[in-house]
Amino acid sequence: MPRGRGGSGVPVDPDRVAQARREAGLTLSALASGQVSRTFIHQVERGVSRPSVDVLKLIARKTGKPMDYFLRSGRTDGITGAELASELSKALKLVTKVIRTERLGGSTRQSMQLVAISLRRALALAKLVEAVTTQDRTGA
Repeated sequence: MPRGRGGSGVPVDPDRVAQARREAGLTLSALASGQVSRTFIHQVERGVSRPSVDVLKLIARKTGKPMDYFLRSGRTDGITGAELASELSKALKLVTKVIRTERLGGSTRQSMQLVAISLRRALALAKLVEAVTTQDRTGA
C-alpha cells in the first residue's frame, strides 16, 4: 500500500491518529495490519510522515472514525515541530549540496555557509520545541 513521506500525503492531526488508535485499543502493529509498518504508523502519530489516502482509509476503518476526523485542514496552529525539523533538514541538505558541488565565488560561498549555519541552528531549535511539546503532551 503506498504511503506518503515528509511533505507528500494527506495532512492529518497526529494527536488524533494516536488518540483514535488508543481509544480503539489497538497497538501500532494492529493498526498497521500488515499493510504498512508499525514504524510508519508511529511516524504518522509523531507528525513526521503523512499517510496516503489508502493508509488514511485503513486508519479510519480500523479505528471506527470517519476520515475527516483525522484531517488537519481546520487547524490554524501551523505545522508540528517534527514537520518543521524535517523541512529544515531537507533545506540544510540542499544548501550543503550546493556549497559542495557548485563553483561559488568567495562572497557567495560565505553567504551560503551562513545560510547553512542558520539552518542548523533553526533545526536544533525546532527539535527542542518538538521535544518540549512531546513532553507536555505525554506529561513526562
